[in-house]
Amino acid sequence: MSPKPETTTTPARLDLRVLGDDELAALHERALRLLADDGVLVTGEVTARAFVAAGARVADGRGRIAPRLVHAALDVAPPRFSLGARLEGRDVELASGAAWLATGGPAALTLAAGAAEPRPATGADLAAVCRLADALPEVAVLYGPPLCPARETPLGALQVCLAAAGKHVHVTTLRTAAEAEAAARIAAAVAGGLDAARRRSPLSLGGSLENALAFAAHGLPVTATAELAPGAKWGDPGLSETVVRRHAGILAACVAVQAVAPGAPFMYATADAAVPQTSAALIAAAQLAARAGLPTLAPAMLTRSPAPDWQACSENAFSSMSAVLAGADIVSGAGTLAGGTVCSAVALALDSEIHSWNAAIAAGIPVDEETLAAEAIHAVGIGGNYLSQRHTRRHMKDVWRPRLLDRSSWDAWVAGGCKGAPEAAAELVRTTLDGHTVAPLEAAVADRINEIIATVQ
Repeated sequence: MSPKPETTTTPARLDLRVLGDDELAALHERALRLLADDGVLVTGEVTARAFVAAGARVADGRGRIAPRLVHAALDVAPPRFSLGARLEGRDVELASGAAWLATGGPAALTLAAGAAEPRPATGADLAAVCRLADALPEVAVLYGPPLCPARETPLGALQVCLAAAGKHVHVTTLRTAAEAEAAARIAAAVAGGLDAARRRSPLSLGGSLENALAFAAHGLPVTATAELAPGAKWGDPGLSETVVRRHAGILAACVAVQAVAPGAPFMYATADAAVPQTSAALIAAAQLAARAGLPTLAPAMLTRSPAPDWQACSENAFSSMSAVLAGADIVSGAGTLAGGTVCSAVALALDSEIHSWNAAIAAGIPVDEETLAAEAIHAVGIGGNYLSQRHTRRHMKDVWRPRLLDRSSWDAWVAGGCKGAPEAAAELVRTTLDGHTVAPLEAAVADRINEIIATVQ
């Protein structure tokens, strides 16, 4: 008798690797040497104080960081944490094995369904795309915000996002430390106090290290990168050197963040993935992030196509699959075109379908007593019908099904008007926006946000 197969109660996440353990160790050590020898640029007072507090040698506009300081920061940075949401039941658990989708942004232009050219975005456009993102089940995080209306301040655009959606917002557009401080107060107002925001903050912050430090000082989640100081001369850096330098900059930012707020949530943001070489760099960065024990945010869906067409879907499918299979916790960029400069609701719907496919692959195949279905197989026997089995009814919805990909026959497709995926996506956008409502901000919270914004304008 053959031995009984080993089983597990949870599915194993598939893992895509481009580097072995020895190569990862070499890249990490190279990054530590860069930080110790060349250091990073220190351009702001908040950043300078943070590096001094961490124990770095700060002089002549650069901070040199010893390896022990990096190790100490990684020891206290949480390997797993949640990004909260304004509405209950929409929190994002990082390092949980799930792959979450975020919009792209900020884009100054919006492309309406069927339009030949994009136009400048308005506040109403931002509210509409946020409401769509709120309705699409695949989207977990509003990144950017998705649109940057010319007549909205960064804090004003953030206010629109919070009012139009109940999901987590990752802000990258704040210009000053004062705006970052205001965003922290807004997070506290929405969450019901600073202690509540620390447990499940509805906001996280990206962008400059100076701003990230002002936000992280309150114990709130951030991602940031420090710029390496000029060092040894070389020609055009190869792919491995590019990965190393970004890794070093992120490690330095983590050191600064943990110095001002030990234990503050910190995410490792990879570079974008738009061509095969940068997809490989993204995978390598995700491996380095896992080695460092930091959750990963990967801006993967950044097609260069100006329209939601074959090129856009192909580029985003391959790059996002790279990110998801590499273990990235958040894949961002959904809904953007032309390298992130244009936002399209149709593209957001299509990218959500792409992510749904990739996330289903990355989830792997669960193998346990329930999924092996030995009892059902024994009961039905050879040539039997499984439709009457309770096991079948329990799992019949486990199979991935598309919303936009047409799998009908040729005759049915012709009878339906020969519609393609973009047309189906446009229809999905229309019906979704017609039927979806979002619980509004409480009046007291909205008033408090207005007060906070008024203090920095």
